[in-house]
Amino acid sequence: MMNPPEKSGDLRALFESALEIAPHERSDWLATHCANVEDRCALERLLAADDLEHATVVDDSFDELLGEVGKIDVEGPPRGTRIGGFTLLEKLGEGGSSVVFLAHREQAGVVQRVALKLLRRNLYTPDEQRRFRDERRALSQLDHPGIARLIEGGLTDSGTPYIALELVEGESIIAYASKQSLNTAGRLKLFVAVCRAVEAAHRALIVHRDLKPSNVMVTSRGEVKLLDFGIAKLLDSEDIEPTQNRPMTPAYAAPEQFAGGHITTATDVYALGVMLTELITGRRHEAGDSRTPSAQVDDTSAAEAHAASARALRRQLRGDLDNIALKAMAAEPENRYASAGSLADDVERHLDGQPVSAHPPSRWYRTSKFIGRHRGGVATTVLLVLAVLASLAIAIAQARSARQEALRANTVRDFVVGLFDTASAHLPRDQRPTPEALVEQAQRKLAQPSSLDAGTQADLLRTLGEVSLSLSSFSRAESLFEQAQSLAQTHGDIDTAHDAQVLRADALQRAARNAEAIAVLNPLLTELGKKPSSTLLRAYSVIAAAQLELGKPEQAIAYRRNSEDLAKTLFGSESSEALAAGFETGGALTLLEKYPEAIATLEPLLARWRSLHIAEDDRYVEAFSNLAIASNGIGDAGADEARFRELLALKKRIYTAPHDSIARTLQDLAAILLREERYKEAEALLNESLAMQRLIFGENHGEIATTYNVMGSLMGAQRHFPEADANYKAAISVCENAKLKQDVCISARNNLGQSLYSQNRLDEAKQELTQGLQESRALLGNDSPYVAYSMTSLANVAVKQGDFKMAVRMSGDALDILKRNGRMATREAAQIRNGYALALLKDDRPTEALQEIDQSLTDWQRVEPQGKTRHVMMLVLKAQILNKLDRGNDARAAAREAIAVKANHDDLPEKTRQLVRSLSGDDNAYADTLPSAK
Repeated sequence: MMNPPEKSGDLRALFESALEIAPHERSDWLATHCANVEDRCALERLLAADDLEHATVVDDSFDELLGEVGKIDVEGPPRGTRIGGFTLLEKLGEGGSSVVFLAHREQAGVVQRVALKLLRRNLYTPDEQRRFRDERRALSQLDHPGIARLIEGGLTDSGTPYIALELVEGESIIAYASKQSLNTAGRLKLFVAVCRAVEAAHRALIVHRDLKPSNVMVTSRGEVKLLDFGIAKLLDSEDIEPTQNRPMTPAYAAPEQFAGGHITTATDVYALGVMLTELITGRRHEAGDSRTPSAQVDDTSAAEAHAASARALRRQLRGDLDNIALKAMAAEPENRYASAGSLADDVERHLDGQPVSAHPPSRWYRTSKFIGRHRGGVATTVLLVLAVLASLAIAIAQARSARQEALRANTVRDFVVGLFDTASAHLPRDQRPTPEALVEQAQRKLAQPSSLDAGTQADLLRTLGEVSLSLSSFSRAESLFEQAQSLAQTHGDIDTAHDAQVLRADALQRAARNAEAIAVLNPLLTELGKKPSSTLLRAYSVIAAAQLELGKPEQAIAYRRNSEDLAKTLFGSESSEALAAGFETGGALTLLEKYPEAIATLEPLLARWRSLHIAEDDRYVEAFSNLAIASNGIGDAGADEARFRELLALKKRIYTAPHDSIARTLQDLAAILLREERYKEAEALLNESLAMQRLIFGENHGEIATTYNVMGSLMGAQRHFPEADANYKAAISVCENAKLKQDVCISARNNLGQSLYSQNRLDEAKQELTQGLQESRALLGNDSPYVAYSMTSLANVAVKQGDFKMAVRMSGDALDILKRNGRMATREAAQIRNGYALALLKDDRPTEALQEIDQSLTDWQRVEPQGKTRHVMMLVLKAQILNKLDRGNDARAAAREAIAVKANHDDLPEKTRQLVRSLSGDDNAYADTLPSAK
């Protein structure tokens, strides 16, 4: 921002000159002749006041007039004005307290677009400015996918506060719901997402104070984003804001806001209640209106809300939703929901057909809810009782027949099978019976003599096996499926026998017995292919997973595509089954590290799943997990710790521990913490994952090998090389014992070679890395990223052995492979480029080396801003290159920048520490006498 004029006379001269300009031409004239933003705003206020010279004095009280001082609306700074590091592009909107602009800044060739909010009041005193900075710091830690992220906050030279927020492209929640023609359930699911975001802010001790539909945006993917967190906090600070200027929107403000009372989280709950009413009725709640939402519905509001008639909409809202909204909007804060989370819980209970806390308790209410949730089960029970009475009557009449006996047996079978189908682990834990208890109870009954026929027993055994499979009890599931297959064949029920055989193969595959699984299925495929069915669909899925584990990716992808086509034929392209089949294809692409293809496959499928309002079951969770891994793999900053913690919480809600899916996410989260150099937290998660995996898989499984591999990387990052080598060798041993041909086996061998290289055991390192390269090419082809990783590690060895031209060639070839795979924006690419720069320096090509290290530093700061150790090592290499180019001052500056990074002393190699000291001229930098940063 430019400095203000030194003489006050300059403003007077500009003012008098502007008076000669026609009013409609003044804006352009001021933009040309007055570059200073603050001076231009002052001139616009003077000119506006001059235009009001002949206005009549209004008959208002002095206090009322005083409250309007400073509220003259102006256009704000023009396009091109710089605020902080941002350049204003255009005005997006304005309110009583601020003006919002579209702005951008460019850093290292990357353009960042933001919504920049410029507040209308200045902060003049040091205390005010300190409070503003403290609040911005607190808000910057508010990290939730449903809240627009705070990017930066600051003060202009004149004390005007501004904040830059994540730019959210979408439309308000009301407009989105109307445009998408969402039904009541769809609108309620959106509202729950809003409540969860508000709940996250409340946990961070931040109250919004101005919740309204225009502050809740929904993206084209159906994702909710809350805006304007923290602005009201600044404006409502009692020590810096006049009491008559409390920030609120009257239509959504709680009674205590009008009364000047204490603002708490209950204030936001009230606004949520008003928003809920508007969202489901199409009519905004008016203050003082004591009617229920259903009573406010008329023909016009029903049409605005969704396609339902007014009568149908009133019927949907009457009862639970009326009570929920009224409780949220209670006049007294203590009578509202205790938190936004409690409000969300009640809405979810309503969606699930469970009793809500807002409804007055009664036995009939809870009974009716139970019947509503379990209509099929209750109806079956009633039918069973009637069947028993009918059978008794038949017995009394001594008129039983074989056909009636079979009917009774089938009725019993359908009832019991239906009971166990409710134990599926696809639903959240609080909505299903305990599967373990049901399995144990059924096993005890089946062990006792009974009159159940073979068909009934086969169905029961198959259902028990499916429950065991969902609980990762693979050995028990295999045994149950085998028994079911045998009984069904004896009974002549070929369809059930085939189904049990496919399920048995599924259990074998999940237990890493892939070749056995394929051997069980191969004889069946021809027979199943004669009549497309869900059994064939599952067979394709099992074979694809087994082929993938056996290192045959092309065959695996082909079977996945077959599954997609078959699911569309059987269930329709918009069905959950068809979408889930597509999820599996995306999962296979993720596992093969074909991340761009995986993202292109998964993103539209997940968006479609959400738009159809299908429950977020384990299939959705697995797909979401794979998308997060793929996004993380290409360096997408959105796939961060918060995303994986959210995924872990979702999995724990769906599955019962120990479960392989929970263990896998613990492992993924540990890898993220490892990259952020949070070693103790990462180690705890890995130990938890490993203990869970051992209970599920035993010792020889690909997931066990992966955890050992990540643990090795964790130890290596801390330079605990013996422990690192032991873990890498344990991973390789698992691969050999289980005869696995997976990328984790290649990764572990490559990592072992890199660890040996770091210990200067170069011949051993070269041997391991060469074997890893051969295995990579044999298993994954010449263009696999793992081939690139092995090549760059061998290049590092070549540098130490003095073969610099070989190092340059291999590093360059590795980068070309990543480029062909669309992976140049990843952390691995930044590390390989760093090795390339070192090879170029050693080959006496410092100018090219400097170009590569600069790009490497830029990429690393973008994808791994918390990776301080690698950042320091890159800066040290840059200092060495600059020194080679006889740019001593620049070399010292780079070395001192490395010191300023403040990496953990213990994580840096001694050679790196020595170079920092010699290149910077600071003998105390990273000295052994200094304490560690951690």
